[in-house]
Amino acid sequence: MWRKRRLFRVAMLSTFAVVVIYYTTSQLRTIQKWRNRRKVGSAPRWEPVVLMNELQYVGTERDEDAFVRHAFNLSSSNLLPSDRALPDTRHTRCHDPSNYGELPLETTSVIVAFHNEARSALLRTVISVLNRTPSDLVEEVILLDDCSDNEEDGALLSSLPKVRVIRNQAREGLVRSRILGALEARGDFLMFLDSHCEVNVGWLEPLLERVTQNPQTVASPVIDVIDMDTFQYRPTSSQLKGGFDWSLHFKWVPLSHKQREQQTNPAEPFLSPAVAGGLFLVSRNWFRMLGMFDSGLHIWGGESLEISLKSWLCGGKVEVVPCSRVGHVFRRRHPYTFPRGNANTYLRNSKRVAEVWLGDHKRFFYEAQPNARMMDAGSLQEQHEVKSQLDCKPFQWYLENIFPELKLPNEENSAFGQLRQGSLCLQSVEESSAIKLAECSESEPSQHSWAFSVHTASIQHRKLCLTVHDRAKCPVLETCTQSYQQKWSRHGRAVVLLSSGQCLESGTTSEVRLSECRRGAVSQQWDFTVELQAQDDHPVNIT
Repeated sequence: MWRKRRLFRVAMLSTFAVVVIYYTTSQLRTIQKWRNRRKVGSAPRWEPVVLMNELQYVGTERDEDAFVRHAFNLSSSNLLPSDRALPDTRHTRCHDPSNYGELPLETTSVIVAFHNEARSALLRTVISVLNRTPSDLVEEVILLDDCSDNEEDGALLSSLPKVRVIRNQAREGLVRSRILGALEARGDFLMFLDSHCEVNVGWLEPLLERVTQNPQTVASPVIDVIDMDTFQYRPTSSQLKGGFDWSLHFKWVPLSHKQREQQTNPAEPFLSPAVAGGLFLVSRNWFRMLGMFDSGLHIWGGESLEISLKSWLCGGKVEVVPCSRVGHVFRRRHPYTFPRGNANTYLRNSKRVAEVWLGDHKRFFYEAQPNARMMDAGSLQEQHEVKSQLDCKPFQWYLENIFPELKLPNEENSAFGQLRQGSLCLQSVEESSAIKLAECSESEPSQHSWAFSVHTASIQHRKLCLTVHDRAKCPVLETCTQSYQQKWSRHGRAVVLLSSGQCLESGTTSEVRLSECRRGAVSQQWDFTVELQAQDDHPVNIT
């Protein structure tokens, strides 16, 4: 019996000792971890990286026209070394490492998706990341080759430190390639870059500082310009934020007067309605909570606005960080192919964004892009589920709090849309000033974008005004001059030319003319598809 007790005591003591050793070791590791918490500028860097046989990799790719294949000057790009020096375009206040405090212990996966990219541009993108980033901040550089014609474009770069090459066996497009890269990433943060970028000195640290402070932040660098002809690196203003119009086309917007007053330090980050071009840093966990990019987006287009709206409306925010500078080659056209064409692909993608995130305001998108009305955008169920699960705010909140500069397109108008009479719509005649009535069609652009303004007493179709010349009976569309021939009023459902007191009326065919106003005449009753102001139900001077 005593032997069993002795064995039991030995076993208990052994177990206790193991627990004590494990606990002590883990605590020592934790203490050491915090002692080693990185300060900006203290992280070790590797020796400058170059690719062996760089000239052989870049090759002697030439075109009769240097812009044909890549939409930038290939000759200029090929003449530059991969590790060329760049001007430091940051504000002087950004040079002090203490601005950023402690860097996170987590690492970043840099994701670069490319398709038939010029080798010299792709190589400079990778080398700039490796040579201008503390080595222990970078987990990996993922090159996602979207089925380029030559597999060796990416494969030959796999010998570089921390570079991991993944190749799609079929063309997926930029959006889905970035999703695949995010799914493969091992880092705690994801940094998306285009394949014709060059990161500048100290570029990653200020981005990491912002996302570490608030893990639900999408942080964007200031994007400098790499000239597509000369490849000269030029600084851009750090006083611009990302925005868009009702067509959902990205545009740069100056900081508001309130933002400029609040930003006493030019090195301080500021809020932005949207990120530009998909160059941003985000926590991997937050990116996945947001559902990543919409996988239903084809090839390219709309993904930057989609991730920006998702982040803002679902509890996060978007910032521009002036102390982070990344150069980018801006091109006038896309050199790669779109299965459905560039314009149709972008329009379809934009429709997906509008249908999910604009709410009732999507009607303004359709007024700006009437061709999108009948376009098949695919299933949106997954995106609506993300929106529901995250309990996202309505777009009206975004307009009021984040992007008040996005004015309603018909803010000065009391009615807009199609100008209808039953199943017939007023329509402009192509390459003519004439107008006519035709069967209403959602997909006919010339029937949309009519608007009535109480302030100017005008009826406009896009940038032209409905005009009736003296002694003429048929209205036409002409340049707006605010003349008496372009002054209209609405009485009930009647549309009246103020100078003559006559009403707009449909004829027996497609003709539209002026005639004496008659109360209750069906041919003189007109409706806009969107009414923002009730009309007078008691017509004046209508017999």
